[in-house]
Amino acid sequence: MIKLFYTAAYIITADFTNERFNDMTEFGNTKNERRERVFQMLFSLDFNKDRSVDDSFASFFDENDTMPGEGYLRNTLCGAYSYISEADNLIEADSKNWSTDRMSGVTRSILRLGIYELLCTELPPKVAISEAVELAKKFGDDQEPAFINGILNRIARQQGKL
Repeated sequence: MIKLFYTAAYIITADFTNERFNDMTEFGNTKNERRERVFQMLFSLDFNKDRSVDDSFASFFDENDTMPGEGYLRNTLCGAYSYISEADNLIEADSKNWSTDRMSGVTRSILRLGIYELLCTELPPKVAISEAVELAKKFGDDQEPAFINGILNRIARQQGKL
């Protein structure tokens, strides 16, 4: 739980225009790092509902930066954000007695991104699930990887992806 609190506090309060986050040679060169960045922006939007996707995207990057994979970042963020309602319906239908409001922001954001990648992209389903589980291992508590794996596997089977 402490890991989750520090993750949430860091993502919400961090100054995303600082050098550590803008140095794309350090962060953002791999798909995993870009996916992590998209997760962070989704998480931020979940807690700052009055912000637009464009504002969230801009808060992570200096407008003069050239970003490797900017198209992936922007497309995935916009796609996952526009798919939130559908993702939440799938999550609530599959997770007995758990509404998305009861889930942590980390779990909610990882599931939303995972469902979007699972159902709306060309990413192989097992890869989409594995990547979501890896995000849960890094940002969630000890139970989240198994919880996320279970929900995404059931949704993938129900949707004919596995």
